[in-house]
Amino acid sequence: MSFNEDKTVEKPILKDLQKPELGWRYEDAKAVQDKYRTYNGVVDFNEVLLLPILRQKLKDLNPGVITNDERAEMVVNRLRALTDNQEWLKWLRNEKTMQFAVDEQYQTVRLIDYDNDPLNNNDFLATNQFIINSCRPDVLLFINGIPVIDIEAKTASRGKITWQEGAKQTGRYATEIPQLYYSNAFCIGVNETRMLYGVPGARAQFWQQWRDPTPHTHINTFDE
Repeated sequence: MSFNEDKTVEKPILKDLQKPELGWRYEDAKAVQDKYRTYNGVVDFNEVLLLPILRQKLKDLNPGVITNDERAEMVVNRLRALTDNQEWLKWLRNEKTMQFAVDEQYQTVRLIDYDNDPLNNNDFLATNQFIINSCRPDVLLFINGIPVIDIEAKTASRGKITWQEGAKQTGRYATEIPQLYYSNAFCIGVNETRMLYGVPGARAQFWQQWRDPTPHTHINTFDE
């Protein structure tokens, strides 16, 4: 058996993510490209938001507020123009409001349902080798069409390659495809033995092991 990142790191991660208790669904990059990134027959390799999913979830999660496609598009346009990560995280925590007409009050816009059956009311999509311009992040996780986690996989079978190489990759991507990290919650560097999370571009000593799997009691506390 040959060892490579796809077989020994990416595929096991994607398999774990699809367990019922975690609730992620998987679509390969070609399916994601055809269903969510193609407009009038042209693929937008610069766009990182999965706009069809995002538009639909905006309407699903904001009944009485986002009542039509036009209002959903107003939110989408606001989000597409947003480049500040801290502002993005406020949107993701449902802390932001919008005014949709001059005679209406500002209203909270929910991007994620945290309270009412989150596993079923949100769209959790995992994909891999997602092309953004000339880059191919290894595993990307989207919630309701928004990229929130980038997992960069490396293989220890090639010698002294460690999880840090994945962390360094996110630093390069932060320069080459910064739009991927506007809405980013965190990134992961991983090989067959180590998995740590951190911020793109941060030094290795600031990346940490995720030690608390709550509420997933089936996972050992120190099982990376």
